[in-house]
Amino acid sequence: MAFGTASQSTPRDSRSADEPADLETLGRAHVTLQRQIEAHLQGGTPSAELLRVRVLTLLTPPLQRELFLWTAARGAHALRACQALFGAPPYAFLGPGDAAALSARGFAPGRTRMTYEASRAAAPNYAQFGNPHYEDQEGRQLRFMQDPQSGPEAPTSVLALEGGPARVEFTLRLPRKRAGTRGDEPRAGFPGPNARLRLRLQPALRTALGVRADAVGELDLRVLDIQSASLLRGRPVARDAVALFRAELLAVRPTGRAGPRS
Repeated sequence: MAFGTASQSTPRDSRSADEPADLETLGRAHVTLQRQIEAHLQGGTPSAELLRVRVLTLLTPPLQRELFLWTAARGAHALRACQALFGAPPYAFLGPGDAAALSARGFAPGRTRMTYEASRAAAPNYAQFGNPHYEDQEGRQLRFMQDPQSGPEAPTSVLALEGGPARVEFTLRLPRKRAGTRGDEPRAGFPGPNARLRLRLQPALRTALGVRADAVGELDLRVLDIQSASLLRGRPVARDAVALFRAELLAVRPTGRAGPRS
């Protein structure tokens, strides 16, 4: 799903490489992030930390894969930078066929695999989850699952929610207990069908998109159905921390604007 390359001219190429203004559609985000990675590899800005947040928070898995393979092909210096830009392997956005062309040991000492097993692709594990987009009223972390086949004009990541699609898909992660938390304190489990969730935008997403993300700062959802990773891998539900679910989008509000549930 090639949307363009950093060498192509775009209407806003004169902007600073560190501005998020060209991240509002998937096509522009792909071109902008490729250009920003090129600038970073040459010693410029933005930082690897900001780039990692943007790549892993905003792009669909096919575009993450494309950007990763493009970066890895830039030479030894870029190869060493891949871990800072994309995290350590295995990578959820790579397919089984990509492993043949890449060596995990070249990216992170002690890692032997570049990809996850195909059977695990449907339900990401805790590490695969990435940066949360939202948090609900119980402290559970959520990521909006954008259609991986979305075209270049599609709004980037959660900006697609601004139009109010009736049905949406999310990945939900139960947060780990913080150090010092009592072991007998209850942790919120997975919500059941018809549960109402109120979501608030998380800092990583606002860092990635800037103030534009505030337009979808608060969401109300009704859970339609949920499937935990255990149901896909035959493990007890109690051991899971990540699940997939479909929901009805009830309301979308800008950050800080009060409003009743629908």
